[in-house]
Amino acid sequence: MEQPAEINQQQNSNINNQLITPLGQMIKHFPVSKRNLKRWLSIGIGTGLIFLAAIAIFSGILTTWTAVESHGRAVVLRTLPLPLVIFFISLPTGILLLIFAKLHWQDGITLYEKGIVVRKGKRNQCWMWDTVERFDTRIEHVKFATSIIRIRSQLILENGQGQRLRISDRYDEIGDMITRFRQNLLPRLFSKTLHLINQGRSVIFHPDLSVIKNGFTIKKNTYPWDSLEKPNINNGTLRINKLPDQTLLYKSNIKKIRNLDTLLALLENPPTS
Repeated sequence: MEQPAEINQQQNSNINNQLITPLGQMIKHFPVSKRNLKRWLSIGIGTGLIFLAAIAIFSGILTTWTAVESHGRAVVLRTLPLPLVIFFISLPTGILLLIFAKLHWQDGITLYEKGIVVRKGKRNQCWMWDTVERFDTRIEHVKFATSIIRIRSQLILENGQGQRLRISDRYDEIGDMITRFRQNLLPRLFSKTLHLINQGRSVIFHPDLSVIKNGFTIKKNTYPWDSLEKPNINNGTLRINKLPDQTLLYKSNIKKIRNLDTLLALLENPPTS
């Protein structure tokens, strides 16, 4: 995942001066799901492994010392290797778990008036709403037989330099996050798209699908806005039909289309209206 803006963890104390001022007022924070469980699980397991390492090395030394007094130094090769293996595995693993818990203690996404800050470990990424050129929501239904057992969500943001940010559903209240992203991004992207096509430029949503001021260009053929039926999405597939005979002009998996929501808004509110 590309990271357009990174700030060292040591600068977190100054984040208000560096990020909050240009981003405006904080709206809401979306922490990682089950963050308390993940935090304390890492701390508990890490601490337990460190204690295990300490017990293993001390018991190994004590057992070896006693055995040497009774049987000589040759017994060291039988009594000490196992405690050393436990020590050198448990201690680093426990320390790494404690470090991991500390580094990711504040992981989450904070929403501001003019953008977001994504905190992950030592790095903080700042994305301004005005720099986003692409916004897509990927929602997948995981089924078992005919029942939906889980809904997976992913947000995709991309700026003008091609840097991309993918946000999975590992955060609390992902549905509310998606709604707030839509409210901030879709009006801006729709306005930008209208501005471009009113200047006579073409906006590409798919290699076979683009829009110009006079209508849609589908596989190098242009169709006026009023000649198209309202889009139909079914089973993850977008279909665009021609009026009045409902001839299928275009069909594609929605995952292959950039800025799908902006495209649908254009079909609902074409420039000619």
